[in-house]
Amino acid sequence: MTAAGQRQEAAAGPGNADIATESDFAGLAARHRRELHLHCYRMLASFDEAEDAVQETLLRAWRARESFEGGPMARAWLYRIATNVCLDLLRRRARHLTAVRSLAEVPWLQPYPGSAAGRGRAGR
Repeated sequence: MTAAGQRQEAAAGPGNADIATESDFAGLAARHRRELHLHCYRMLASFDEAEDAVQETLLRAWRARESFEGGPMARAWLYRIATNVCLDLLRRRARHLTAVRSLAEVPWLQPYPGSAAGRGRAGR
């Protein structure tokens, strides 16, 4: 069997060996938490709502961990969940502005603490 075939066979196995235990999942969450927070902040423009979105993302990921096939796609999997969480929050949010003369008039728009929002990918 070729190396590609072995990787495919391993990925097709039940559940995800990479995040099979709570400590494995905690490690995955810790590695990606900051960049997920920045991603959610960029979508929601609120530090606090981004924190809530990351919490919901990790909760959904934990509940769906058995369906994740593992491998190097964990980051993309978490980003997809985070994006869907943010889109759900944006759909539910009843913040409609009729006219804005200044960003100071948008009460939920908050600057991201530190300079992380100005750099490329979070933590890199």
